[in-house]
Amino acid sequence: MTEIVVRDRVVPRILAVIPAVFVAIAIRVLTLGTPPESLRVVAACVVTLACWTAYRLLTVRVTIGAEDVHVRGVFYDARIGYDDLRTVTHTQPGIAVRALIWGTMQTRAVTLEAAGRIMRPLAMLSFAEDMDIDRAVDAMLVRTGAYRIPAQRQPSESAAASTSST
Repeated sequence: MTEIVVRDRVVPRILAVIPAVFVAIAIRVLTLGTPPESLRVVAACVVTLACWTAYRLLTVRVTIGAEDVHVRGVFYDARIGYDDLRTVTHTQPGIAVRALIWGTMQTRAVTLEAAGRIMRPLAMLSFAEDMDIDRAVDAMLVRTGAYRIPAQRQPSESAAASTSST
């Protein structure tokens, strides 16, 4: 069975620009005269964290496999088995993401609820009508059993068909 991989989305790439602003501010602080050593250490830490966050934003992905869903986010890396995955829904993104986007685009997030924790993977953050994300959500719902695929015959119909043929 093939895997469905969701990565290289537009919204996480746009969000990856934000850490660059922090890097520019930190570099500006470092180039103003001779800042104290503590301020240089803080600026170096900001640059490190911002670069790491931008890297993780550019490499976020969700892999929907046969046995589990592998989510690589900015601050976490998780494998969720389908027996642990309770619900998969489309929701509004969190307030932090909405504040970062500032209403420039209408986005929607996907929420995964598993074993008492809720995850909103940034790789699944998309525009309002994104068919690729809809297909990925449908694939997860089918694998978790939330979509009930109808059988060709009901058990009572097959029993009646076998007794009438004898």
